[in-house]
Amino acid sequence: MKKILFVNASLSSGGSERVMALIASEIAKDEQFEVNMILLRKKDRTYEIDKRVEVIQFDNSGFKPIMFLLRIFNLHKMIAIKKPDYVVSFMDDIALFTSISCLGLKTKLIISIRNNPLRKQKYINKWLANNFSNPRAYKMVFQTKQARDCYPESIRNKSIIIANPINDSIPDIYIKQRKKNVVAVGRFTEQKNFTMLIRAFATFHRKHIDYKLIIYGQGHLLQQYIEEAERLKISEFVSFPGYVSDVDNQIVDAGIYVSSSNYEGISNAMLEAMAMGIPCICTDCPIGGARLVISHAENGILIPVGDEKMLYEQLCYMVEHPSFTAHISEEACKVRERFSIRRIVDQWKEVFI
Repeated sequence: MKKILFVNASLSSGGSERVMALIASEIAKDEQFEVNMILLRKKDRTYEIDKRVEVIQFDNSGFKPIMFLLRIFNLHKMIAIKKPDYVVSFMDDIALFTSISCLGLKTKLIISIRNNPLRKQKYINKWLANNFSNPRAYKMVFQTKQARDCYPESIRNKSIIIANPINDSIPDIYIKQRKKNVVAVGRFTEQKNFTMLIRAFATFHRKHIDYKLIIYGQGHLLQQYIEEAERLKISEFVSFPGYVSDVDNQIVDAGIYVSSSNYEGISNAMLEAMAMGIPCICTDCPIGGARLVISHAENGILIPVGDEKMLYEQLCYMVEHPSFTAHISEEACKVRERFSIRRIVDQWKEVFI
């Protein structure tokens, strides 16, 4: 039996955390594997995990240097107790804790890179990743070829590309008349660029006054979004329901899904929106996740990053050309099989051979 230990910050609202929960839960169903999970931060859990996965959540808080050392000490101790064959670390900062904690232990470290390696980072974090964490990894897992190609040959030679899975539990493909809603899902941060979406929708709304914009999520930019909608005089047509645990059920009948990110790994929300047949408009952003999934004008629409005018034009085009949009919807559904949890987990299992 192979022993796998997953390490991440928490099981809250992050995309990497959701993917880890799905993969760990699915692998745990296979009797050939024993799966454990360690969460380094004390946060409420919003993602479910299979009961066969033992979850250990640390409660380290207080003065940061002491907290840093406690996490490493406790993680090292738990790895020594569990004796996993493989330790899988999700996210760059978690990889540093994990790689230090694995020192002196007979376990193989796998680092999964979940975002754009070229995004702005603190110099010390990037230096530690490139000179300590990544070189110690047995394998590196990337979501796209574009992400892998950001790294030197020594890293590329021990890498594997595995996309994000689609959860089997998402609602069935919606086949009735769709509501006149434009929807988006994500953290309220600069990365998601929801300000561009709000502005593009304001222009779009002048032509299509019966449409509403609904953005699900939470974060520090909420008040800025509210004020932008007020400034553009569209407040009554824009809503922010917050974090919703059953967001797929909330958006399944939406008319259009928009991913306006400046950079992204592979958007889970975009994948699931397509799987439910929601016509999608996505920025063709680094690290190529949208481009991996979407064939432009075939199963979705790709637009340049930050192009507010193009977003407005494509919103109008989708609404004004229903036969085109119906074709987009029909083709989008095919991602259900291409990125099924079964297929993606089979690829992960190959890493553990």
